[in-house]
Amino acid sequence: MTPACHLHRYSSRSDRFLYLLYIFCLPLGRVFIRPEGLPTTLTVMPLSSIIMLIGVAALCLRRGKLPFTPRLGFFYALYAFMVIYSLVAAFIVSTDTPVSHNTSVILAPLENIVLYFVVLLSLFYNYYFLSYVYPVQRLFPIFDASCVMVIAMGYIQLGALLGAGALVSLYSFLGGILAVMPLDILIRMERGVTCFGAEPSSMALYCFILIPYLIASVRLQKRRRTGHIVLLAMLLPLLISSNSSSVIILLCMTGISSFIYFFKKRLIKWIIAGAFVTGAIVTSMYAIDAPQSISKNMSTDEKSFEYITYGKIVDRKNYSTMMRSSTLAVNMKLFYTYPVTGVGLGVQGVFYNQYVPSWTKRSDEVKTLMKSSSPLSNGGGSFFPIMLSSFGIIGIIVFTIFLLKYRKSASSSVISSDMMVRCIWNVSIPAIILALWYVASPKLNESMIFIISLAVITAARSNSGPIERNTYRR
Repeated sequence: MTPACHLHRYSSRSDRFLYLLYIFCLPLGRVFIRPEGLPTTLTVMPLSSIIMLIGVAALCLRRGKLPFTPRLGFFYALYAFMVIYSLVAAFIVSTDTPVSHNTSVILAPLENIVLYFVVLLSLFYNYYFLSYVYPVQRLFPIFDASCVMVIAMGYIQLGALLGAGALVSLYSFLGGILAVMPLDILIRMERGVTCFGAEPSSMALYCFILIPYLIASVRLQKRRRTGHIVLLAMLLPLLISSNSSSVIILLCMTGISSFIYFFKKRLIKWIIAGAFVTGAIVTSMYAIDAPQSISKNMSTDEKSFEYITYGKIVDRKNYSTMMRSSTLAVNMKLFYTYPVTGVGLGVQGVFYNQYVPSWTKRSDEVKTLMKSSSPLSNGGGSFFPIMLSSFGIIGIIVFTIFLLKYRKSASSSVISSDMMVRCIWNVSIPAIILALWYVASPKLNESMIFIISLAVITAARSNSGPIERNTYRR
């Protein structure tokens, strides 16, 4: 392999442009340009993921080598464990159930194997450019531009939802160019602002990068403070107006971690631990059907803070969350049934009909997934519950070792040497951990991968030597 210290020789001007474009598109979510004839499989991928794949392919062709660095060794080890374990588990399950939902069970892990390989490519892409090409500070103006674009689209969409004639016309025009949600669908489904996402919960992405970045900048960068206060003041109302429980919960988590980090910095590790424990407790309750007893005493006022933050999740009359609730319950029940070994990554769909809660079967999405003609469920979108149902206690041990390696890597990364990066990472990580329990996974989530990758990034170097750190004016 080409030594990592010489990787910067293989990047061209076009490679560097692609990476900056990738950073700009991180908060934009799914593909927003819809040229005729674009394959359906690409329309569900974030634009940033597509750009990343193109960028990695260009680097590989220029270097003549596969993307690899020892710095990501513990990520490679975790991936190898997930692949080998899941294939063996799928083979064992297939001896009893060879085919489920018209899918060969032994092939069930393949989708996750591919998607987590894409995660590895994203980690390498960020490691390469931020360790050997650009300092992280170079990305700050790109974040500013992304934030302005998100705010502009958000207020155009909000104005259109409120019936402002000019903004309705402008939004309709943009809808012919950009893949934003049609206005009639947003109104009919009573959804709030989604910006470039398909649903309000997609705005949770902004709690991973943009909100932590703006908060850190207001605190640490005197020259940009006023402008970023304005951007933050304009972005927060859009997030709140989404009326998404996921967004509100993550926004509250981000606010708490920001306050603790700035005023009681030593306690931030307890906030991270608290986010993990809170997510674990709430998710575990689905396996014992606790939402039934809790929802009876829950406020039914859909505009109340109590309902938005938790009531909406456990409300048995809310069809929008039944699909998510069903996969959470199935994953946790599988973990309780197979606590030591789990069932393997991607194999959860074989057991979906057996463990799906009866009250969620009223949802059309759940009904569709239960049909034998439907694709095999891969476990849903919540990372930690999927890991528990896939690998059980064995996986917990392996993942604990991985976290210890990750923590050690973070101590020698740009997080330890750059105040802005350290602040962004500490504010963002609690929200990411909470999201991993009930709403998100790293698969095709480039914003989350970017934050996670900061722990493996070393100080970027230019041709003239190391770039100075901690140069922020207070």
